[in-house]
Amino acid sequence: MNIKIGLIDSGVYPHKDLRNIGSGYNYIDNNEFTQLDSTGHGTNIAGILSLLPYVEIIPLKTVTKSKYNIDNFAKAIEFCRENEIKIINFSYSFKFFTDKFFNSIKNYDGIIICSAGNNSSDIDKNKLYPPYFRFKNIIVVNSIDSENNLSSFSNYGKKIHLSYYGENIKTTDIHNRYKVCSGTSFSVPFVTLCAAAVLRENTETGEIRKILIDSGIKNDKLKTPILNFKKFVKL
Repeated sequence: MNIKIGLIDSGVYPHKDLRNIGSGYNYIDNNEFTQLDSTGHGTNIAGILSLLPYVEIIPLKTVTKSKYNIDNFAKAIEFCRENEIKIINFSYSFKFFTDKFFNSIKNYDGIIICSAGNNSSDIDKNKLYPPYFRFKNIIVVNSIDSENNLSSFSNYGKKIHLSYYGENIKTTDIHNRYKVCSGTSFSVPFVTLCAAAVLRENTETGEIRKILIDSGIKNDKLKTPILNFKKFVKL
């Protein structure tokens, strides 16, 4: 059984190493063409998500180098709800929100894995959305280095649920190239893969967050548990 992941991002370039890319939607140009990725970010994330053969990536393009509209993110979340896509990879955060964006998350009946952001700040004081929302369908993820220290760029705070490695991640890039990436964005898809593995075991989506957080590895250096990736994903 394939697990569909809504990848709300900049599109996905048709890289030779990417598999199981499904049909999504381009909210920038209002068409179904999602293969043009001007930032490379979506293609970078897709390279990690494609590690599992049963994951089907549904590209939902909401970003280019020059523009985005937060309500397009809301439309993409609504697309996932309407098409019964139960997991969303959301590697973005904003300093503001609209009613449409708020309600799209509130009404979504799956799980949204989102990044904590890269401002080296406490998101309990410097609010970002969706991380600051208190909905139980959100998992907020920040980044650590290879020695389990908080990454220098990573945000932190009580509203973060899990930490995972987000530095020097080699992945796919546009034009059939590869790129080494760092950022909380690149911690997120590892959590997304674990969510897909849990969902594949016929787990109710409402239980995924608790399972992933409760199984996290405690570490004296961090205030949040580290994702227990190997417990759920066998590569």
